Amino acid sequence: MQRDRPILVVNPVGVEAGGVQRILLELFRGLHGRDGYRFIVAVPSIGPYERRYQELGVRVVPMPVSILRRSLNPITVARMFALIPLNVRALRRIIRDERVVLVHTQKMNTLVGDLAARAEGIRSVHSIHEVPLWPEALYRAMAAPIPRLADRVVLTCEPSRGLLAEEHRDSSHVRLIYNGIALEPPPQDRAALRRGLGVPDDAFFVTTGGRLAPSKGFEFFLEAARRLAPAHPSTRFRLIGDIIAEEDAPYRDRIRYQARVLGLGAQLVLEGFRDDYRQVIGVSDLFVLPSVYDTLPSIVIEAWGWGSRSSRPGSAGCPSRSRTASPASSCRRATPPRSARPS
Repeated sequence: MQRDRPILVVNPVGVEAGGVQRILLELFRGLHGRDGYRFIVAVPSIGPYERRYQELGVRVVPMPVSILRRSLNPITVARMFALIPLNVRALRRIIRDERVVLVHTQKMNTLVGDLAARAEGIRSVHSIHEVPLWPEALYRAMAAPIPRLADRVVLTCEPSRGLLAEEHRDSSHVRLIYNGIALEPPPQDRAALRRGLGVPDDAFFVTTGGRLAPSKGFEFFLEAARRLAPAHPSTRFRLIGDIIAEEDAPYRDRIRYQARVLGLGAQLVLEGFRDDYRQVIGVSDLFVLPSVYDTLPSIVIEAWGWGSRSSRPGSAGCPSRSRTASPASSCRRATPPRSARPS
């Protein structure tokens, strides 16, 4: 009889959208239901990815997760600490009820998964998706407890090692594993899909996308559109994405205002999240990654895989030099320009 191997995944950023959710989807596709593995996911909110997870048989448990956010106002910090014992208690209950054998925590700004695993005497893995950013002292303080609490620490990018204290950076229980995704088939009828998007047949179609957050640098994409559009009237620009945390709502509003005052009409389209974003990127002539700091976004891998040319800004960020760039060369430490740093 096959051994039951339940794994509890703690994802503090929810399932609305984003690279972590995409990577988890690949993990579930590859392991759920095989060799006794099955997954339970604890997330703070429900969104489009819930359907995809559930189609695979993954159990999704909505619960507010204690997470250290960029905003350090007293109310936010108090709520974070108040949630810790509640989260640990709820996660311990899931561990016991489901007979979980491993807890896998995503992102470095939550520790409740590691704490619950310790309390129940089971093993834990913690994946760090971040790189050292400004202010670096805060980021290192957030990452400091992780190697002491987790049995294994997974880094998705070599520069993430800089978040750890010296004595842990080369530890045997710290592993570097690059993110990877299985590419979906490219669009079959590019011309028909482009027409459905309102893109003329003779247009040069430029796309970008992701969650709306200061680190993504979409204001630079809009500025590039402002400069290029008058001289290239057949060019079409499209930004696909939205916020996944209310703390980024001011940034979303700034982007919308910036797009509105540009007055580019049909040349520029801003959209929210859409399930078929991969198809839109797949029929574009150029995909732009304007991030001021990032690791290796899954959306870039998808763009390369479908043959879309890709471009990055000249400032610090994910160096997506070309479709032939390797994961190792496409992931580095970056300090954002002051204009992009969160206030």
